[in-house]
Amino acid sequence: MLVYAGSYTSQILRFRRDPATGALSDPAPVARLENPSWLTRHPRLPVFYAVSETADGAVAAFRLDGAALGTQPSHGAEPCHLAVDPTGARLVVANYGGGSIAVYPLDEVDGSILPAERVLSFGERAHAHQVVFHQDRAVVTDLGNDQIRQYTLDFSRVAIGHLPTGLGPRHLVFHPGGHAFATAELGASVLVLEPDLSLLATLNATCAAVPEKFPSGLTLSPDSRFLYVANRGPDCVTVFAVDGTTLTPVRDVPCGGVWPRDIGFIGDTLYVANERSDAIVAFGFEDGIPVAKGVFPSPKPTRVVAMS
Repeated sequence: MLVYAGSYTSQILRFRRDPATGALSDPAPVARLENPSWLTRHPRLPVFYAVSETADGAVAAFRLDGAALGTQPSHGAEPCHLAVDPTGARLVVANYGGGSIAVYPLDEVDGSILPAERVLSFGERAHAHQVVFHQDRAVVTDLGNDQIRQYTLDFSRVAIGHLPTGLGPRHLVFHPGGHAFATAELGASVLVLEPDLSLLATLNATCAAVPEKFPSGLTLSPDSRFLYVANRGPDCVTVFAVDGTTLTPVRDVPCGGVWPRDIGFIGDTLYVANERSDAIVAFGFEDGIPVAKGVFPSPKPTRVVAMS
């Protein structure tokens, strides 16, 4: 299995993953791009996409072997997240500094990025942070305006949900039951959201009373019984037990490094990208509690994703 890492460097790195142990090989450069902080794969083609999180901003397409398929401007500063719709027809990028999203058609044969068909701005205070496709909608978190925007799949209509001021929604995940959980970076919180993404409950992002914490990524266990939240500052993964829309804090587990920017499962292994300690840490589990089982060097990692 091939695993790729985004970073705040000028390279995208490739690892080989042992499916039995979750161990990663030594990294090898697969492509060059400035600050490729978020990566995602095309759902059908052997192609992946990356942001270039810079003041000018760009999005790039590559074949899995690293061959470049071209770039497009992101139409906003500091693009930090992108997603491809389930059909592979469109790519959408969230511009954190630009407070906007841009929507691109994708070439149906080679997956290259065509010029943007829509650029949607959210206003001066906006910080678009994530795009998630879910069922018949595209969901965008706006950290700056404390909003969650839900677009139709053609991006012709939008419903805007407002959260309490100062929460700063960053990333969200959908539960199989239809509701969602989100990290609130500025409010140091985890949010429970109804299926319509209205706010149901707010919890502290860590179990312990920590003065400064900045929750980043979050992910559900494969069986959806646990939610795992990465917290920068205390540098931990916080475990919540999930019972429908009820979250119960269980434990703060050291993330094995400094400044965990993203977190996600590949198979039954949880990987944490510890940006400021130049390492990806792999975790196994005992009764739902993460147990570190390997540390793998990777300069300034920000995203870990399987590509095959």
